[in-house]
Amino acid sequence: MTYVVFHPGRRCASAVLAILFLFLLVPATRSAAQEHVSGRVFDAVGHVPLPSVVVSSGDAHTFTDEAGRFSIGPIEAGATVTFLRVGYRTVELPYEAGMGPLEVHLERKPVALSEIAVEARAGEMLASGTSLAVQHADRELIESSGGTSVAESLDRLEGVSTSFTGAWGTRVSLRGLAGERVAVLLDGNRVSRACTYGMDQGLATVDPSTVERVEIVSGPGSALYGSGNVGGVINVVTRRAPRDGGLGAEVRVGGSSGVPGGSLGLSLGQSFGDVVLDGSVDGASYADYRNPEGDVAGSSFRQLTADLRADWTPASSQLFSLKGQYYAGRDIGWPMRGGAEIPEETRRSLSADWSMQRTGSVEGLSARAFFQRLDHHMVMSMIMPGMNGMTMTSLTDATSFSETSGGRAQARLRPAAAVRADVGVEVTHLLAEGTRWTERQMGMNAPQDLVFRTWPGVRILDVGAFAQSGWDVSERLTLNAGLRMDRVRRDADEAPGLTEWIPTGNLGFRLALVDGLHLRASAGAGYRTPDPLELYGLGLKPDGFVYRGSPDLDTERSLNTEATLAFERDRFDVSVTGFRNRLDDLVVPVLAGDSIAGRPVREYRGLGESTFTGLSSALSVQAGSGFTLGGSATWTRGEDPGTGDALPMVPPLEGGVTVRRDVGTVLRWMEVEWTGAARQDRVYEPAGEQPTEGWSVTHVRAAFEVAGTRVVTGVENVFDELYRSHLDPISLYRPGRNAFVRLSRTF
Repeated sequence: MTYVVFHPGRRCASAVLAILFLFLLVPATRSAAQEHVSGRVFDAVGHVPLPSVVVSSGDAHTFTDEAGRFSIGPIEAGATVTFLRVGYRTVELPYEAGMGPLEVHLERKPVALSEIAVEARAGEMLASGTSLAVQHADRELIESSGGTSVAESLDRLEGVSTSFTGAWGTRVSLRGLAGERVAVLLDGNRVSRACTYGMDQGLATVDPSTVERVEIVSGPGSALYGSGNVGGVINVVTRRAPRDGGLGAEVRVGGSSGVPGGSLGLSLGQSFGDVVLDGSVDGASYADYRNPEGDVAGSSFRQLTADLRADWTPASSQLFSLKGQYYAGRDIGWPMRGGAEIPEETRRSLSADWSMQRTGSVEGLSARAFFQRLDHHMVMSMIMPGMNGMTMTSLTDATSFSETSGGRAQARLRPAAAVRADVGVEVTHLLAEGTRWTERQMGMNAPQDLVFRTWPGVRILDVGAFAQSGWDVSERLTLNAGLRMDRVRRDADEAPGLTEWIPTGNLGFRLALVDGLHLRASAGAGYRTPDPLELYGLGLKPDGFVYRGSPDLDTERSLNTEATLAFERDRFDVSVTGFRNRLDDLVVPVLAGDSIAGRPVREYRGLGESTFTGLSSALSVQAGSGFTLGGSATWTRGEDPGTGDALPMVPPLEGGVTVRRDVGTVLRWMEVEWTGAARQDRVYEPAGEQPTEGWSVTHVRAAFEVAGTRVVTGVENVFDELYRSHLDPISLYRPGRNAFVRLSRTF
């Protein structure tokens, strides 16, 4: 989506965002000649008819019968007709008035079922089989961000907020939920953190230069995913080298001024008959970033990513894939806590996939095994005023690691043309261990050494079985249902273990009311197993408190309900979504009333019930002459229903408006974007949270195609505003005016 941008002052931010909600409801009309389209679909290799192919155009969709026949309509002349079946290349044909019956031949393309997101119809994607809408940030959107993290490029999407902890490690929040309450996947494999306090959680160890797209589903709308889907699921899909047979290559380079530094990358791909090899290397180095007050000390970092993938297609219906990735972050500054640095952050991952596509009632089979290890090293030095005017110094050195491994077996069933189901089993095992050494000295007194085994050999094993189905009752009505059962075993060295069974599931529907108007509604139950620190951890934080885990913590459970009214036409799309997420046993730290080594203790305990409610909306209008107007806005309210108190880290009303012009062959497009947030007065005072002023910033961007080289450039925060989001650390402001450029060349 692209955007024109206005620049109201901070005081206008709340009013503009409120007006945006009303503007998103403006209707549109159209009229055009319409016809029915019919024909047959065949397998391009065996030339046999293909049943259960999804044939769609706009709002209309149908399925081919056992003889491959279909009839769809009425559709507009000039519209695109799409033919989709798992295990085959999707075909899109423009339909012109008066064309006779179509004969379509689909080429086989084996895919792992974890990649069905690419193949499914719009509105399903990652949440295949559910009635949730799924957003995605494509490569163009990621490249057009001047930020140095993947999370920053997602900040423009509906319902997404970010917590900027520095140029490295920015975090994503979905509708007010973040951390382990959002499941993060990398190419379908779960990503766990290694830092005991979450410095590297989520997308921190993913270089945006390596990403092809990011898929996001908000809320636990699918039984395909386990622990952490309370807030939603984020799946990062890494890019591959371009190939048109034989050898393919791409060179990438980028740089920016407000975050001084740049990146360089190379991808190579080569086909050897049935075997395809892909490899890429990307590196980046950035100095301390700048805000309008000057350089932000301790915010620089360096990183390197290397990927290698091999695909073998022994037959047209089978695919074997082996993929490995290595990530190395070095000398990573952490300015949200002065004096903190991550000298080393290393991630190694390996996955193996097998998939088979079929033409019968079992459309596809897939199996996967994966392993990932993260190693984290953190150092921190602090000087603080102590009692009686004596200066206290604190030096901390910490090392920790996590290993995440598991496997998945999945089948895509098609018992009838209009019915599909995914069934399977999933196993995930987490092993984490960490130690922290802290030396404190008050004035001339002897140093005091404290050693905390922050993660004492924690092990969490999750074995789950799932079924997620969808039934197209008619062209207007689709029903969805899912059920999942997990057996979770958690234990640690010298600590009691606990085993529990956790059922979850979902129900939903999508209904076409009238031409272009849709209603979607869903209800889903999700869960989150408390993390190792909350269960067994013991660590001293800079606030002076020792944080202690509770092995008998209950699993967080959620019930998410939402409804969306969407209006879609050729040049006009608008949607409004209302959501409510109720969480039971929300884990928070509370004062325990005792002390360790003279330090007061905060212990992790369950709160009981908490609720997150809100509205979100999105708009896209093609205004003619190549102009597109886009926008989105989200408002979230979090509270304890028993007391009415606000919950911590809940964003205020946020949104943005963009105007884009698609131009031509050299200057491809240009856009202006305004984004901002209203003031947040609802804060969680026990945690020291403070109100945040409203803010707004303006960005300009453009893309060129010069001599086969793609260039994306722009200036973000054009007016050099000093601002921070409500989720950002209280003393950390975001980068000021930042000019950037991204270049890529395919060979």
